[in-house]
Amino acid sequence: MMFEFNGRRPVAVSSLKEASDIYCAARDKSGFGSSRMRDGVIRNEAGQFVARVSYNGRVWGSECWHSGDVPLTV
Repeated sequence: MMFEFNGRRPVAVSSLKEASDIYCAARDKSGFGSSRMRDGVIRNEAGQFVARVSYNGRVWGSECWHSGDVPLTV
């Protein structure tokens, strides 16, 4: 899987948790608030959407938030 966020080059990840950990570390280091730190996107090798990582580090199975969504992982 490939993980991309905030205009950075995609990074290969082996799990959803790894993508969340990378995102959270970059978020904490940057000092950006949620308005400047966009959600990260996880894609498969074909470039298709797999999941997204929100500002709080949770991983979601939908591209956009919907009421009632449950995170895939925290």
